Amino acid sequence: MNKNIFSFTTTDHLTLPWLMYTPEKETKEIAFLLHGNGSSSVFYSMTKNDPMWKQITDQWIAFVAFNNRGAHYHKKFKGFDDSWEKRIKQWGMAFELLKECIIDIDSIVAYFKWLWYEKFHLIWNSTWANKICTYDWYTKETPFSSYLLLASWDDTGLFYEYMGKENFMRLLEESKEKIEQWLWEEFVPRDEVFGMLMSYQSLYDTINPDGDYNTFPYNEHQNNLWLSKEKLFRYFAGIAIPTTVVYGELDEYSASWSWEKAVEILKQQESPKQNISYKVIPWADHWFGWHYKELATAVGQHFTSLKS
Repeated sequence: MNKNIFSFTTTDHLTLPWLMYTPEKETKEIAFLLHGNGSSSVFYSMTKNDPMWKQITDQWIAFVAFNNRGAHYHKKFKGFDDSWEKRIKQWGMAFELLKECIIDIDSIVAYFKWLWYEKFHLIWNSTWANKICTYDWYTKETPFSSYLLLASWDDTGLFYEYMGKENFMRLLEESKEKIEQWLWEEFVPRDEVFGMLMSYQSLYDTINPDGDYNTFPYNEHQNNLWLSKEKLFRYFAGIAIPTTVVYGELDEYSASWSWEKAVEILKQQESPKQNISYKVIPWADHWFGWHYKELATAVGQHFTSLKS
C-alpha cells in the first residue's frame, strides 16, 4: 500500500487537500472519504482511518480521503473568480451550505476520471452521510457504484431538541431575515448556538426543516413535530445504488431514538428496488471511538458484498 498527499482544484477555483492510498497492483476502482465539518480534517483522523484504508486497499481498491470546504470552522481562501479576478472568500463550516458538497464531489470525480479511474464509491460519517444523500438527490445520474452511510445524524432535529421550539423558530426566522438583508455572513451570537461559530447563512441551512440538512429527520418523525412541508426521508428513499448504513450501538446523538428505531424508520422508507443493508457496531459511540477495527471490518464487508 502506498500513501501520498495531494491537492485538487474545484470548478469554482477552491484548492482542497487529499490523502491517497493505493494498492500494490494497478486499479481503476476508487473509494472517496468525504471529510470535513467543524474543526475536523482528514489529517486529524489517522488512527481512525488507517484500519479502514487497509480493508479497502486489500480488496484492490484505491482510497482517497479529502477535505471538503466544510473542514475547519473558518478560513479564508485567496484565488480567482470565473473572470480571473483576484478574490478573497471565507469558507469553512461557519459559512458552508450543504449543497456545496456537490461542487467538491463532482470536481474530484472529474479529476480521477481524467486519471482513467472508472468505478467510484462514496463513504462517510455523521453530517457527511447527509452530504452523500444530498449529492445523490440533486445528481440526475450518480457516477458512484455504492455508498456507505456511517452514523447518519439528524442535525436539524438535534438543534430543535437542544434549542427548544420557541428559540428554534425564532432563530429560523431571524436567519432568514438576515439572508434577505444580504447579511448572511454575519455571525450568530455564540451563546445562541452552543458556542459554535456559525454565520446566519449556515444556521439557516442547518435548521431549515425543508432544507438539505434535514436528511434524516428522526426527531420530527418520532415526535410528530410537523416542521417540514416536504416529504420526510425523501433523499434517502431516492437512493438507487447498493448502500450500507452503519450505526454505533451507543451513539450519543441518538438520545431520542435508538439505533434499532433508526433502522426501523429507514426500512419503512425503502422501496422494493433499493439495495440497502444495515450493520451496528456493539458498544460504539457516534464516532466509533475505540472500535475502529470493527468499523473497518464493516466497511470491508460492504465492498466484499458488491463482488458476490
